[in-house]
Amino acid sequence: MMDEFENHKIIWTDEFSGFGGEKTCPVCSQMLSDLNETYFVGCSNCYKVFESEIEALARNYHGRCEHVGKTPKKDLTRAKILAELAELSNQEKEAVSNRDYMRAEEIKRKIIALRGNDNGSF
Repeated sequence: MMDEFENHKIIWTDEFSGFGGEKTCPVCSQMLSDLNETYFVGCSNCYKVFESEIEALARNYHGRCEHVGKTPKKDLTRAKILAELAELSNQEKEAVSNRDYMRAEEIKRKIIALRGNDNGSF
């Protein structure tokens, strides 16, 4: 049995030209002019087809092309504690190297107290 679509095979490429030679997504037919006007892509393949244009748009709009989202409050608190623990640990090492054992003991108590706030999961 002969397939009725046998002679109408679509050749998929990463990009092709639409009306007037404009860059167009082969999956959803989104044109570059639409992307520039709406800042919305038509499908996931558009990210690959318009990669350089999307990067340029992001740089022009945000000043950079990397996501720097927000940190949830719980994680932010944890991140602050971890940063403080790292700083205290460095201070403790410095105090020991300077033979300031009283200061080192004081810092060690702070570290233990911080770790205790999270039941020792740090």
